[in-house]
Amino acid sequence: MVGYLALPFTGLLSPLIALPAVTFKYGAAAWAAIAIGQSIGMAASAIGELGWGLNGPQRVARAAAGNSYQILVLSIQSKLVVFAPLAVIVAVSAYTLSPEYRSESAVIAIASLAAGLNAVWFYLGKSRPWVAIVTDGLPRMIGVLVAAGLLLVGAPLMVYALVGLLLPCVVGPVLGLLVARTGLTRPRVQHRPRQVISAIFAQSSAFTARLVSALYIALPVTLVSIVSPASVAVFAAGERLMRLGLGAMASVPNGMQGWVGSEPDRMRRWSRVRSAIFLNVLLGMVAAACFGFLAPVASSLMFSGSATIPSELAWVLALVIVIVSTSRATGNLALVALSRVRIIMWSAIAGAIVGVPSILVFSHLLGPIGGAIGELSAELVVLTVQIVGVVSTRRRQMLLHGRLGSA
Repeated sequence: MVGYLALPFTGLLSPLIALPAVTFKYGAAAWAAIAIGQSIGMAASAIGELGWGLNGPQRVARAAAGNSYQILVLSIQSKLVVFAPLAVIVAVSAYTLSPEYRSESAVIAIASLAAGLNAVWFYLGKSRPWVAIVTDGLPRMIGVLVAAGLLLVGAPLMVYALVGLLLPCVVGPVLGLLVARTGLTRPRVQHRPRQVISAIFAQSSAFTARLVSALYIALPVTLVSIVSPASVAVFAAGERLMRLGLGAMASVPNGMQGWVGSEPDRMRRWSRVRSAIFLNVLLGMVAAACFGFLAPVASSLMFSGSATIPSELAWVLALVIVIVSTSRATGNLALVALSRVRIIMWSAIAGAIVGVPSILVFSHLLGPIGGAIGELSAELVVLTVQIVGVVSTRRRQMLLHGRLGSA
């Protein structure tokens, strides 16, 4: 479990080191450009990632080493098919929307897109979190540390984009593949183009869920920048702190993916799912309380006083933390274990239908707090749909089990 806890902290500590250096040297304008680039790139990464992080871990958890390596190779090949055209789209979008530091924002958008190429999901499914840390988290940490140091001695902001963000996203997948093939007698795997395209279509439900959810998870900063540009710095500061906290919390559901997926017996697997849901709800409540009290002070320190979030914004985002922590268990664990990934897709669509207009309208009317209220609305809808899906699926399974038992 220590490895699962350490994995998200590598992503948590990196921005805490780099962002103060960025805001200290270049101010709120640079932070806004970074936030816009990352928002656009992360949204597009939901397309480029193709949903492998959603159903991949439980898929490889029960697979043999050779078969799981083939799945990993196929996943990266399928991701590369969509990466090139998406890179052009995100770069142009970030360059257009950023008021300053446009080129840097474009490169950061590409780097955020490239983050979806990682093999972290594979090692989580294999219950090898330390390998994920070494192959993905460690390169990111080193890259950001080097970039932050260079910024402090006078390097341009582009160095942060290239060295701190883009380069580690290239190194990570390469290291992930090299480690995964270690010990295999015939590690070379060649998939025909038709197989790669078929894999993309086979991921359609998971991919659609990831894609649509990006509209209210990764794009809020971009949406706020469209209707309320003056709110971007403060809203993005609160968003970043919330996502950093959720990233740290991800160790719990991530660690449970392999644990849930490796159980072959359906009833014992469901027992593990129930335990996972309870633990994630409890974790969300504790984390939300900590966030509500500490986020205003943390934002002042992290962003050098240029984007301090108010207390009321912190508590709205705290509610989002509770809902997201719960939906991670009902969706990524429960519905995947029940083979009902399609319900996750429909919950994401419902969340996007409510979330996108809510973020646009409320942020226009209320500024940063309005954007947070829009996010909260989206996540509540997502959780509601997932709970209905889990309960109805379990009810059908129990009825079917009862009929088979009485037959």
